[in-house]
Amino acid sequence: MAFGRTIEEALQKAVRSLEVDMYFGFKEWSKDEIMDILRHPTHERMFVIYYALQNGMPADEISRITNIDPFFIKKIQNIIDAEGTLKVDISPDNLKKAKRMGFSDERIAFLSGKTREEINDIRRRHGIIPTYKMVDTCAAEFAAATPYYYSTYEDQCEISSSARKKVLIIALVLFASGRELNLTTVQSMQ
Repeated sequence: MAFGRTIEEALQKAVRSLEVDMYFGFKEWSKDEIMDILRHPTHERMFVIYYALQNGMPADEISRITNIDPFFIKKIQNIIDAEGTLKVDISPDNLKKAKRMGFSDERIAFLSGKTREEINDIRRRHGIIPTYKMVDTCAAEFAAATPYYYSTYEDQCEISSSARKKVLIIALVLFASGRELNLTTVQSMQ
């Protein structure tokens, strides 16, 4: 599950969360493979749509073949367009736009020819830091007792801090010789 303030952001977070070493642009397909996957959905379809758009196939043709609303295909095109911009200009404005579209520092680094650390430094130097938005688990019927938050790159943060004691839980699970070893540390924070 991925949350974002834009469809592009949620889509890119969702792709990263797959943890299957698949990302936009990870593979090339022949014309026959493209047409087959566009007609018959597979786990690669979204990546094929990206590849087809990147290689000049019109969005309306992809929409006609896949029956996917052109609105969503345009969102993938927006990601491609932003990638093109990042390859030539990582100004603070473009960097902020990219972060709002869900680009990771690692992806921006890859596109711009810089390191992830350089992108992180540029971002922080220009005050481009994550904020947190609340997921309204109660559909605004009443205040959520245990809300949860997602990170995004907006101007206003919805987390309010309290003077209550904090607890940090760090859990590490190691698999050694087929046995699971659980190491958990609980630390009270002031």
